Amino acid sequence: MTATRDAFNALGGYACPAGALWVAFGDGPPAELAALGEQIRRSNRAAVLRTRARWHRVVPVPGAADCVDRPWAQFERQPATPPSDLLHPGYGVVPYLFRDEPVAAAVRWCEDTDGPGAAFAVDRVTSAGGSGKTRFAIELCQRMAAAGWIAGWRRPGGDTQVAEIGLPRLVVVDYAEAEEPEDLRRVLDELRRNASDLAPVRVLLLGRSGADGSGDPLPAVRAEAGAPLRPALDRSQGDDTVTAHLAIAQRNELFTAAMDHFRAAWWLADGTTMMDGTPSTAARTPQSGSSSASETTTPAALAADRYELALEVLFEAFDRVLSGPQWTPGGRPPVDRALDHERRYWRTTASTGLGVGEAVREWSVGLATLAGAVTEPDADRLLSILPPLADVAAERAGLTA
Repeated sequence: MTATRDAFNALGGYACPAGALWVAFGDGPPAELAALGEQIRRSNRAAVLRTRARWHRVVPVPGAADCVDRPWAQFERQPATPPSDLLHPGYGVVPYLFRDEPVAAAVRWCEDTDGPGAAFAVDRVTSAGGSGKTRFAIELCQRMAAAGWIAGWRRPGGDTQVAEIGLPRLVVVDYAEAEEPEDLRRVLDELRRNASDLAPVRVLLLGRSGADGSGDPLPAVRAEAGAPLRPALDRSQGDDTVTAHLAIAQRNELFTAAMDHFRAAWWLADGTTMMDGTPSTAARTPQSGSSSASETTTPAALAADRYELALEVLFEAFDRVLSGPQWTPGGRPPVDRALDHERRYWRTTASTGLGVGEAVREWSVGLATLAGAVTEPDADRLLSILPPLADVAAERAGLTA
């Protein structure tokens, strides 16, 4: 700045490129001034990186958040809400327990401004289903979104859009093991090319491991990757603590918390009717921690190995809450008993005039849950897989509607 129009008002000023001042000298600016300019540059960069969120709020990007999916919402009971929604990680009905440090470490990974991965980094969580990968990713996305990041699930067909947004981005790729390695390599390369210190990119891959230990997508992606992408893949460490098995005390705590929150979210205020219309005489517990000892006593079965997974503990609490005083777990796995409640819901709410049997309805619900369909023609093609419906278009149309 060489002059100001008014020292007491923000009216702008006059400036000229510094390089033009050194033409006469021929050798550039004096060493002392160059050193001072480099110090200012480093200090400015550090200040900007410490407050990236504030800088990006100065010039907002309209619609930036729409380039990713945010698969979470507040649970709200509706007349047709199936009971299984209580277990959906996107609703977060039960508080996220025991993983504060892994989430905090992931936040630090996102916000890192030093080292080779400051602009672009990839990490992954690979484990068996039900161990908490999706809930962890949601918790991380929510924290980063609150910090001003574009954070959410990769949106099919939106890779270029999210890559070109000049804001910090956290992109979750779910079921990464099912992606074609070349397709995933292409997505990662595009994000890498559009990452910078000021607008970094973090990619979190979620993979389901099989019985043979498979499920980690990175080896296959690395085989397709060129030299610029490979270092980012090689820096990926994973974090086993994200899905660490639950200790007995943790299972007890999760079971009790799940009982309280499932109850508060599901039962109607009068405590006599569930949302699917099933009558019950079980008393509703309005506040956490107020359940009677007889109702919240942890079943001895929680010591079994299956309850190392959080989802199995949630199944047990889910069955306990929806069964009421008649709860008799017996020796059946908790997932089977949880499915009993879902089966009762569909049996109660399904139309009786479709002309299909109960088994066909259950198969249809299973297909819809496991595969799903975006449009009615897609749903019709999906239902045609079932032999009893293969040649009966009218009944398929009734189930689709």
